[in-house]
Amino acid sequence: MILVSLLALILFLGGCLVYRRRRQAVARTSILLELGAPNGKSVIFSVIDLPHPPSAYGIIIKTDEVHFNLVPSRWAAHMYYLSTISMINKLLHYGIRLPLHLSINCTNFPTLQAILTQPLYATLHILK
Repeated sequence: MILVSLLALILFLGGCLVYRRRRQAVARTSILLELGAPNGKSVIFSVIDLPHPPSAYGIIIKTDEVHFNLVPSRWAAHMYYLSTISMINKLLHYGIRLPLHLSINCTNFPTLQAILTQPLYATLHILK
């Protein structure tokens, strides 16, 4: 029984590895969010990787309603931001579900907390 469980665990981890590599190979567009302050500090986060070229997507942003909420936890933090940002695939005419929050590791947390306490700029980068 232990041998079967160990074999299942190895197969699961191998499947996860293959899935991640395949997903990285298929991704043709990356969406990055950059938050920065006037003093020059900035932090860049990967939001989502998409399979089609950048020209296939449209982004709708309600600029007057965008808010960034940083919620700390013990080992990391989550930043909620995408309630007013929507994205559509223009070729296939369907909406793309964006993640509701970004996970922030402990190394970026102090910088991001300092940026969010002052006037900031937010930029969405669409990379090929």
